[in-house]
Amino acid sequence: MRKKTNKQPVNFFRGFFSFSQLVIPILLILYSGCRGVKYDIEPDETKEYNALTLKVNVKYKQDRQRENFKILMKYDNTQDKMLFLSPVNTIHGILVMDGEEAVFVNNKKKKYWKGPFVELITELWGIRFDYVDFKNLIVSGVIPQEKAGSQSVEVLVTPGGEGVPPVQIDVDTPDVGVKIKVSDRKTEKGSIRFDPGIAKMKRTYIRDLFQ
Repeated sequence: MRKKTNKQPVNFFRGFFSFSQLVIPILLILYSGCRGVKYDIEPDETKEYNALTLKVNVKYKQDRQRENFKILMKYDNTQDKMLFLSPVNTIHGILVMDGEEAVFVNNKKKKYWKGPFVELITELWGIRFDYVDFKNLIVSGVIPQEKAGSQSVEVLVTPGGEGVPPVQIDVDTPDVGVKIKVSDRKTEKGSIRFDPGIAKMKRTYIRDLFQ
């Protein structure tokens, strides 16, 4: 029997929502969509980037709460970037990865956290995976068996077909159940703007971003 931990994982959206944060990003997304311009992509026919969409459902076992959100993941051969959106496409957080170093921004609070990715995902879901493990799982369906087994984490990958990347990933831990649906995989021309815009923001600890 797997033993539950005493520390409840962070409920992701608890510290983000406000009416202004709902309206403004939606207007920006609609405006960008009408013009056919991706606001964090610079036009560049000499460069390519990869993109995919993650629809995430998290069940917190201790308090039986659930949350749903979307991640727009973009990456090239230098860095990775993720936009965390609510079900109505409100941008709540931005994560920029440089190797294993993460910068997570809460625009509403004008605060950011910087540190190893493993610390972030441990706080969110209670899983000690490095970013390379997480990315390989999402992009290629490769399960970090040794790390998962040592943490009593069960991972199930549903491929899109023989030799096809995963379309769904289920992660079950003593504290949370996470279902990730992967879609809209594509490669496009352009250059990703990775600057998270933290110059005028206050650096803080992880849990402060979500409270």
